[in-house]
Amino acid sequence: MKCCGQGHHPGGIEETEAGTCTVLCPACPHPSKNLPVGWESTPLEFHYRFFRKVSSDAIDPGLNHGYAFFVKETVYKDILASHNSAQEKSTCSSHSAVNLADTKASRGLAATGVGTIDCARHNFKCPCSVADLQKGERYINMDYLFFSSMCSSRDVHVLNISYDIACQWNKNLWSRMLAFPHKYHIKHDEKVITFFVPKFHLPYVGRTDGEAPERGWADINPLATSTREMGPGSRRDTIDDHFNDWNWKKVCAMGAILLRKYKVAVREAEERGHDLNKFEAALDANQLAGWRTEIEMWESDRSLSNPFEMKARTTVTQAAVRLVLLKAEAKEIECGEHMSLDDDISPLVLILSGMELEEQQCFEAKSIGQHATDTQKVKILQHINALCHRIGTWSCVQLLYMPYDKVHKINLFLPSSLPSNFPCDIRLLRYEWDLREVQANDALDDLHTVINMTYHLHKYKDTFVQGHIIHSAEGRIDTISAKYITARYALVILTSKLGKNDDWQPLRMEWCKARARAHQWDKEVQLLREEMCRVLAFLEWQAGWWEAQGSRCQFISHAFTEGAVAYAHRQAMLQRRITAQFKSLWAAVPSWTVETFVV
Repeated sequence: MKCCGQGHHPGGIEETEAGTCTVLCPACPHPSKNLPVGWESTPLEFHYRFFRKVSSDAIDPGLNHGYAFFVKETVYKDILASHNSAQEKSTCSSHSAVNLADTKASRGLAATGVGTIDCARHNFKCPCSVADLQKGERYINMDYLFFSSMCSSRDVHVLNISYDIACQWNKNLWSRMLAFPHKYHIKHDEKVITFFVPKFHLPYVGRTDGEAPERGWADINPLATSTREMGPGSRRDTIDDHFNDWNWKKVCAMGAILLRKYKVAVREAEERGHDLNKFEAALDANQLAGWRTEIEMWESDRSLSNPFEMKARTTVTQAAVRLVLLKAEAKEIECGEHMSLDDDISPLVLILSGMELEEQQCFEAKSIGQHATDTQKVKILQHINALCHRIGTWSCVQLLYMPYDKVHKINLFLPSSLPSNFPCDIRLLRYEWDLREVQANDALDDLHTVINMTYHLHKYKDTFVQGHIIHSAEGRIDTISAKYITARYALVILTSKLGKNDDWQPLRMEWCKARARAHQWDKEVQLLREEMCRVLAFLEWQAGWWEAQGSRCQFISHAFTEGAVAYAHRQAMLQRRITAQFKSLWAAVPSWTVETFVV
């Protein structure tokens, strides 16, 4: 009470209001404390966001009744008792803390845990935002904590709300709010509120990851072995004290913390900006303009297609492409436009046969081992002789369309392997392009499947899988990789021969990410400078507030009055000393450049 100035209240500590005995986050926006006059009229883009058997509440009620972080227990329990509806089941995520809330694992326990609402950016505990959870993270518990904590932030216009199940929790939040007393209602229609699962591509949040609540537990978890043996009141008071200590330490360290973050942010903003500029310089100007328009439209209307997501492509198999090409060839024959130099083998069949022979060559090359048995050598030679015969037959036909030592090294002279100045029928080039494209895509799909299978084989090999099975799978990876490399190399050659335009779409998502990284770090720099200003303004306000407390209350004894005034001035001096220290640390911030931090 004394440290928070309640001893200076004219009405005494009995008049203490909810949440006033907390150490506030000086970097968060507090209207009338650290925000300039007229801040409401600034453009939106400049708004920154801001187990127990031995005791009971009757035996151990505690000294703190909603004055700090824990909410007032009687009000909280009354609201929970009036809420009888079953917990909503999550439809988009298997979140055990929610879906298992009504199981019998919580029966017989006064509390299964603690819920908190934190400042996501600065990792401060918020006033009136902590309470016991009786059955896991039920919506009724988290709703009450959220609305209770927002009572001290009614004037904040922009709220970014991070929660690991926000996608489900926010669906009926405002309809659930109507079941609470009116003082907990939020005028959400008048605010810009964004719910997100950390972290996503959102404007005005910089590098905020929204994981502050998880970090806070690292400090408070060691306290559990003590508090679980306490009575309910003593437990809440103890946790309140520790949370206040946590917040106060954060205040004292904020000068060094913001300075360190600012140094990193300036350097990263510069580097990510350079990376983006170099990336954009290598892109087609028209494509870049289209991507920029697309992402700007999505940022203003999230119902549009998300540019950060890979556009789904229709899976086309090699058999499907062959069918399409054969149908096209049949149509040419029907129309009398088909020109074939061999009665049995058309140009399309020539390319198809050549690619099949190419795959067999690769297989034969890998099947020749150093320690093969005689039986294995016989089988290999039989395959090689058969392949050699097929290649000889194919080569005779090839000479009609396109002007060895080891069979797997014979050059098949497919259109993609011909010299650039060597003439080749355009139809053959197009046929090979279509077939190579689907061959490359199939190889990537097969590679993904085999790598995933190999991972699970390694994971369970000690119990379920023999070593030769894994070795066989790894051999398939090499074979499929070689197949993809061959197909891609052929596509690169065919691109220039066919004069195809470059396909920039695979780079679209990478450009979106590079742009988001550059914007995030740039916004982080702006946020940190704004937060430094807010911290200094808040500390100055708090110093003035303490000075005003000295004369608010008249005590019976003159000595008591002098003591109260002296204490208030001491607290004001402490705030001003912290302010001076922070100003000294941040004195060079306006003139810093990235070169300042290069070591």
